[in-house]
Amino acid sequence: MSQKQDSDVKPWDVVLPNHVEMFGPGILDTGKRETWCRAFLYAGTTLRLWNEAPELKTALLAACALKDVNRVMLVCKYGEESGLIPALQSLLSPECELITREIGRQAMDAITGKRASSANRFQWDFDYFDNLADSSVDRVILFGSASHIYNLKSCADNICRVLRDGGRVIVADAPWGGKDLAAAIGMDAHLEGFLARVISGMGLELEDLPDIGIESMKSAFGPLLGWSRACFWKGLYLFCGQKSGSKKRLYLGSVPSTDAVDMFLAVKPTISPWDLMAAEEKDALGPEVLQPDLQKNWGRAVFFSGNLDWMYTRAGNMLHIMYRNLEAKQGDKVLVIGEKLEVLGFLPELRKLVGEAGEIAAFDMVGASHKAYKQQWQMGPDVLVEVKHRWDYPFADSYPDDYFDMVWLPQGVHHARSWNDIAPGLLRVLKPGGQVMMIENRTCPPAFFKAIEINGFLRCIAEKIFWGMDTTFEEMPDYTTDELESAFGDNLNDTFSLEWKGWLLFWGYKK
Repeated sequence: MSQKQDSDVKPWDVVLPNHVEMFGPGILDTGKRETWCRAFLYAGTTLRLWNEAPELKTALLAACALKDVNRVMLVCKYGEESGLIPALQSLLSPECELITREIGRQAMDAITGKRASSANRFQWDFDYFDNLADSSVDRVILFGSASHIYNLKSCADNICRVLRDGGRVIVADAPWGGKDLAAAIGMDAHLEGFLARVISGMGLELEDLPDIGIESMKSAFGPLLGWSRACFWKGLYLFCGQKSGSKKRLYLGSVPSTDAVDMFLAVKPTISPWDLMAAEEKDALGPEVLQPDLQKNWGRAVFFSGNLDWMYTRAGNMLHIMYRNLEAKQGDKVLVIGEKLEVLGFLPELRKLVGEAGEIAAFDMVGASHKAYKQQWQMGPDVLVEVKHRWDYPFADSYPDDYFDMVWLPQGVHHARSWNDIAPGLLRVLKPGGQVMMIENRTCPPAFFKAIEINGFLRCIAEKIFWGMDTTFEEMPDYTTDELESAFGDNLNDTFSLEWKGWLLFWGYKK
């Protein structure tokens, strides 16, 4: 097997000269890379996620149940820019005291490394409640801040100490790490690759991301509250609990309409996923991060600059199955259609199998792919998907019938315009009993869409990358093993198919 299958390879170790030619020498500058990776992880993420969740924001305000309360404590991220503080103020009586603690600057210090680098770099002690008297607050609201709590159990104890009987704690946040993120990247290799590049570009490991979600809230607050409820929506969660008092049913319906509430609930129109950066994010990350041409260039660099190469280093199980069942032998004639055939080790392995007496007709499409993307980037996002990603496969047209012993497509599946049209041509040049073998790291298969529903931070990262590609998730071409089997029809015997984490493996033998 190729030496490229090395799980110790780091995501940015596989940047090649052609990537530098495509995206500029800046991608080799670790300082610039670090700034841009911070931006992909964080810039605009908080405000964007909550902008798209009016139903959950309605539930948040309803859970607060602010009628007839006297004192509210809010620890928030971008409370004014999100519109939450004005909305709360409009619902509170003039006599009610609203205490706010804005943590946006502390969060940015954590992102940009101004806080001491450690396993808890993104978290700190929430001492905001230390000076409050016992049973002195009616509501404690944590908005976009829970992931930054260093010692959640201690913080929960402190919050429940200051809550009056019948008082409520309301937490609204998006999990950064932990099981939600692990579940999401476990579904799709591209998403795992995107996150790995962003995190490693910041000089961090996945384990450095905070791990506080719904289950954490239930565990920390559950024993301290009379009742609690939780819900999860597209990577955001809402947790609400009440300290003793009456066990009233939690109502998450409508809230009184005020101008400020309507502004808070309104979905602001955006053109790009970068549009909702907070002022502190812009200030901390610098003016370059605000430039659309650079936003797009770095999105393309994250997608292309060795990302596929790195993902293949992590797919040893799929490659092992493929190579164990690849039936090329000494003297065989093999048609190979794919991408990065030399770099990913496919041709070196095949040469060993067929020897000097064999014949390899190799067609590497990576050049055509890069050319098509460059053309697309020059023409803009309105280019038809057929021009962007899907082509005819004329590679077998010049060969006679029954010429090849094997047709192998390593990373050569998703660019086909129509497998129903292309499969007959490949079968024509394949000898009876010859093997068709395919492997593909798919882009945006169904598992991808399930994953971005689970973790909002991951979705925001992917949106920024694809915006740079001038491509939506839905536009990306994809084929399933069922579609391949249907395209080849009854012309193959002993077919085998496997789909895993966005990968596809398929083979069969011509009748």
